[in-house]
Amino acid sequence: MLKSFRIPHLILLVLGATILAGSFSTIVAAATSRAYKSQQSLASGAMVSLDSGNDGNVVASTPDNAYRLVGVVVSDSSATLQFNMAGGQIQVAESGEAQVLVSDMNGAIKTGDHVVVSPIQGVGMKATESGNTIGIAQSDFSLDGALTKTISDKSGKPHEIHISQVNVVLGVGQFAPVRQATYIPSQLQTLADTINGGPTAAWRILASSSIILVTLIVIGVIIYVSIRSSLISIGRNPLSSPAIFRSLFQLVVMTVGLLFISLLGVYLVLTR
Repeated sequence: MLKSFRIPHLILLVLGATILAGSFSTIVAAATSRAYKSQQSLASGAMVSLDSGNDGNVVASTPDNAYRLVGVVVSDSSATLQFNMAGGQIQVAESGEAQVLVSDMNGAIKTGDHVVVSPIQGVGMKATESGNTIGIAQSDFSLDGALTKTISDKSGKPHEIHISQVNVVLGVGQFAPVRQATYIPSQLQTLADTINGGPTAAWRILASSSIILVTLIVIGVIIYVSIRSSLISIGRNPLSSPAIFRSLFQLVVMTVGLLFISLLGVYLVLTR
């Protein structure tokens, strides 16, 4: 039997396995979609969530409805396998690969990054915190042909972002980042991120903390020396107390001004 199994048979076996593997990968990559209704005008690539008030309807995904994330809008020709329902207006890919609208507001997406719901309706972003993910990016974010948009953060500070599309292997679920060991306390990191309106580098937090610490030490030394010398002066000459109190008032104004300048410096370090 082994003698009859010759090289031509081996070649045919390899070719058959290659074709089978290619067909399998094509099936896996093919997008499977379902028809839904929508009262919104949804662009191809928009991430959508089920409409809680209307069965069979979808709306553009936002952080408020991210827990009902279902898929991404695709053209009729993009989905290899379609499940249609009566009155369905748009095709929503739920598995396979599809082009997804994303922005670089959370950093440029790279291959392998999870894509989560962003504050911009229907548009995803790079996952850096826990959230509802549409899947894993299979291509890098590119500025070629990207749409430029200006948005404001919670503090009203404007930011310029770009919106484009990346190829994503769809798989709706929860994303939980793997936290790396850090020497920055979580409360301090959260405070810095809130002030900055986004993730803050560790060196900025350390620099800001150093500014605050040095300022407090300087203020403490100044207050201690001034109060001590004032008490000594009053003890030696009680009649000098009005002038000493005026000096102390000036000292308070100076320390408040010094503290204000240091806080301004901290803000600039965190946000610039």
